[in-house]
Amino acid sequence: MIIQCERCETKYNFDESTIEGEGFWVRCTRCENVFFQENPSADSTSPPVGLVEPEEEEDEQILDDLSVIIDEIQKGGEGKISEKIEDIYAPEERDEPPEEKITLKKKKVLWSPPELVAYLIVVILVVGGVYMWLFPDFRMRVVDRIKTLPVFERIVGTDEESQGVDVEKSAVEITDIEEKYIENWVIGNLLVVEGIAVNNNDYSVSKIRVRGKVLNGSGDSIMEVESYCGTIISDEELSNLTEIEIRQELSNPYGSGFPNKDIPYGGKIPFMLVFTNPAEGASEFTVELAGVEEEKW
Repeated sequence: MIIQCERCETKYNFDESTIEGEGFWVRCTRCENVFFQENPSADSTSPPVGLVEPEEEEDEQILDDLSVIIDEIQKGGEGKISEKIEDIYAPEERDEPPEEKITLKKKKVLWSPPELVAYLIVVILVVGGVYMWLFPDFRMRVVDRIKTLPVFERIVGTDEESQGVDVEKSAVEITDIEEKYIENWVIGNLLVVEGIAVNNNDYSVSKIRVRGKVLNGSGDSIMEVESYCGTIISDEELSNLTEIEIRQELSNPYGSGFPNKDIPYGGKIPFMLVFTNPAEGASEFTVELAGVEEEKW
């Protein structure tokens, strides 16, 4: 049997007995043309099995989508084209389990060091404020003690400067000075100096403060103490109190037993100075006015 290519008309000699079914597809070895050769003994032709692979449904869907894209290009729908292309070539979604996130929780500390310090400061201020409100004498001691600090005096000036009173020109006279020694079982030997402060100013004064100095043979000061007028400690108390307790008693600016306030012209008020364990070589002592306030009306 002679088979002839439909395109280049090349002829091939083929055994007709090997043809089965309705025919078969033939490829020309010269021009690569593919054509169907009918079986002379069959009535109809159909493509042989194995020469043409059936198209899969997925390929058919892609071809349909491409045809839609071509239609959209002709209509000018660029936005829909990009969406369609993404649908065609989008990767398949994978059902992967969600990633588990591990959260580390820090153990909360009840109080951090800065918070603890701030809390303690607040507690101290509150307790101290309540105590000073309940005990005015203690409050006045604290205020006056702060006023005598060197830092406070450098900032706002001395107490006399703030009241406009010149100590050297103030007419407060120190009289009736006496001395005695008392043995304290805690501290040791005490030198106690007592006297009277007299207001000779033509105005009332308050918070009179005196200063005592112990001098050596050369006249140099070797010990110095200050006390507010108006507080006199008994000999029994001087024998048993500690040095701190004695200083606290004598640092009351308004006095204890004798009011160190609103002392009129000619008014008198007692005072006491206590030196603890006077140094050897002390030969004499002096007493002078250390501070006074003019009473404002």
